[in-house]
Amino acid sequence: MLTILHNTDYSFYRGAISPQERTGWYSLAFRVIGHAPTVGEGPVAKALTTLQSIQPSMQTDSTTQDPATVAWGEASQALAAACQAEGLPTGAQGFVGG
Repeated sequence: MLTILHNTDYSFYRGAISPQERTGWYSLAFRVIGHAPTVGEGPVAKALTTLQSIQPSMQTDSTTQDPATVAWGEASQALAAACQAEGLPTGAQGFVGG
């Protein structure tokens, strides 16, 4: 999901993709996070559930699909911190832009 969002934003802010394409890629990223399984009650599961509740996996309103919102940013940072505390790697891989 992070890789999709990173490359989408990089492309969008450099004029390589249109707002419609950005919305489509965001929808894919949110579908991915929406299908991530949450099992148990640990910090990772709690952070993932919170993130999923902020951005439903199949949201169609493009005005709410911007991960730059404060709530999304805080929830994604909380998920990254919970994953890192458990020794799980997080990050994005850039592959656009030459």
